[in-house]
Amino acid sequence: MYADYNLATGESVHHTVILDSNSKQSTVTLVLLDTNASTPSIFKVTACIHRRIGSYTQGEMRLDTVQTDGKDTRAVNLSRFTNEHNLSMWWTSIGHKMTLIHTRDPSGIFIIDPDELITNASKCASH
Repeated sequence: MYADYNLATGESVHHTVILDSNSKQSTVTLVLLDTNASTPSIFKVTACIHRRIGSYTQGEMRLDTVQTDGKDTRAVNLSRFTNEHNLSMWWTSIGHKMTLIHTRDPSGIFIIDPDELITNASKCASH
């Protein structure tokens, strides 16, 4: 589950997050909760690694939009942002099957099973 809280207005939005890494390219699906007819927003995920320091890995994640629920303004905004920028991030191993992902970009902190999204990460290309 993913939740977004606006402390200024008191509004909140909740999504179910579905990670699929069974295919050649991983996908993230966001389903907006609390609505009757919500089309899922689907993003293809690719990741690359710049460097490793102990249990820390620094790299980039790219989310390419497959489809977006036009009624879900947060997914639409995320889609626009990620189609223009790679998300710079750190992966930190915090346990056997747990990785903390944190970014300096507007997306916050995620805790995931490392096998879900970064199994196919390779070295980032030099620019």
